[in-house]
Amino acid sequence: MAIQCNPRFAQTLNNLGVAYTTSGRLTEALEYLSRAVAVAPNYAEAYNNLGWLFWDHGDLAQALRMYERCIELSPTSKNPSQNRCLALLVQGLRLRDEGLGV
Repeated sequence: MAIQCNPRFAQTLNNLGVAYTTSGRLTEALEYLSRAVAVAPNYAEAYNNLGWLFWDHGDLAQALRMYERCIELSPTSKNPSQNRCLALLVQGLRLRDEGLGV
């Protein structure tokens, strides 16, 4: 496995986290994505991927925090801004539905 070659290489950790996310192995995904930002705290892409992971896990508030951190690090990147807007929209729809008793 690639992680055995260089466990401090953030891109490898990030890619493994994404692979685990897409295969539904969220615990492993969280481990590798968290390690990616631990070894490279300014690695914006890993924060965006953590946002997707938290969203998939149902934690929109944490997803929004990850997207916001990504945007701080890479303000011109479109994906985290779009993801943040979508998460805010979903959050607003959920609040509306709760208010309507739906």
